[in-house]
Amino acid sequence: MSLPPPPPLSPKQEQLLELTNQLPLLLTEDELANPLVASEKLRAKNFSPNLIASALSQWSLRQRAIKKLGPIAQDWFFTNDGLEQATQTVVARHHAQRFAEAGFSQVADLGCALGTESQFLAREGLSVFAVELDPLTASWAAFNLREHSQVQVLQGLAEDFLASPPASLQAVFADPARRLGGKRLMNPEDWSPPLSTALSWAADYPAGIKVAPGIDYKFLPPTSLTEFVSVGQNVVEACIWTKDLAPIPGRVAQVFVEDQSFTFSDPLSEGANGPVRPAPCGDLGRFILEPNGALVRSGLLAALADEFDLRLLDPQIAFLTTDILPPAGIPARERLFAAAQVFEVSTSVPLHRKQVAKAVSEAEFSSLEVYARGVELPATTVRKWVKFVPSGQPGVLFAARLATQRLGILAKKVSQ
Repeated sequence: MSLPPPPPLSPKQEQLLELTNQLPLLLTEDELANPLVASEKLRAKNFSPNLIASALSQWSLRQRAIKKLGPIAQDWFFTNDGLEQATQTVVARHHAQRFAEAGFSQVADLGCALGTESQFLAREGLSVFAVELDPLTASWAAFNLREHSQVQVLQGLAEDFLASPPASLQAVFADPARRLGGKRLMNPEDWSPPLSTALSWAADYPAGIKVAPGIDYKFLPPTSLTEFVSVGQNVVEACIWTKDLAPIPGRVAQVFVEDQSFTFSDPLSEGANGPVRPAPCGDLGRFILEPNGALVRSGLLAALADEFDLRLLDPQIAFLTTDILPPAGIPARERLFAAAQVFEVSTSVPLHRKQVAKAVSEAEFSSLEVYARGVELPATTVRKWVKFVPSGQPGVLFAARLATQRLGILAKKVSQ
């Protein structure tokens, strides 16, 4: 079944586009930062209240989008759910490069939303069928992708598109909607389309399927490559890759740090849905490490421990420790610091108010971050216990239940 293009922008949408683009010319930065003031100024210029509200909402979405997506968002149009699910640019570029490196030239972006993935596929020289069910979102996607002639935006169900696909189609990328009414849907079968449906497409085509990073391994095809992705310290997604897009099955962590990327995997992996290999455990050493969430979600702490001679403080707690770090200035140190935040231990005390307060005072910290595992200890509570030294250094309290002991570990962050 062939799908039609999305409806063209309506006169009201054209008006919204025009006013949104004019806002920086009509209002000062201070006025734009205050919706009430901005509304009053625009009403005085005889714009309708509904148009004003829509334009200011769109302007606010654009500002959020610029922080997430960069300069490409400056003249795009957004919906709130579409922006929440939009792939960060460094990750979308990574996806597109995987398709290009696999030798594909024509891809379907199923559930293209506002067009982030399609844009980067086009930038890699691929032709793209961008399919979106929602008519309004599809219209905005067509507007956002207007400069890419090799992208064809289609409005309708992905299932209908694949019922009679173009003969030239070589691979698919799917990004099931995982939110409804602004809330995350935790069960993959509640997504739109359900994960089982998206995986059925992978039976016919090499596929990339974007999923929630907290996905249960039981949903992962054993022969897939499932990639858990962080930008800096923030876990942003997981993606299931199949067939030619998954040269080696298993789970990997992909960490982007500024202009660098680091890949972590386990050569002893038993497939994407295999068990997590336990990491060794041992006593607290000179350094304590908070692993990047992508390595935790992908179950790769044992591989990380093997690579850098690390050990867990407790089999149930994701705090690692070691007595030595790679020297500064070598790639191994950059790689370790991408995999974890590293801190030098000052002291450890039982996790009681008086002992923690005394240790923090003696350490002369100017501030205190709190990383708690296995204990309920809000940072605001701890900060009420202690007195800080303004001229001191920032400190960190690792609060954890290790076996039957509640321990507080004070440390200072180590720079790369």
